[in-house]
Amino acid sequence: MQVIDPAKEFPRSLAKVLVNEGGYSNNPQNPGGATMKGVTQRGL
Repeated sequence: MQVIDPAKEFPRSLAKVLVNEGGYSNNPQNPGGATMKGVTQRGL
């Protein structure tokens, strides 16, 4: 069985995520609200 080192896999995985989560979005159809690079802004 192949063992994958998460520390070595992270940069490749992050690059894949940032293709779709690469900037600011505040789509009213998205219940997550305002997001930047996949991180959601929450109100206090």
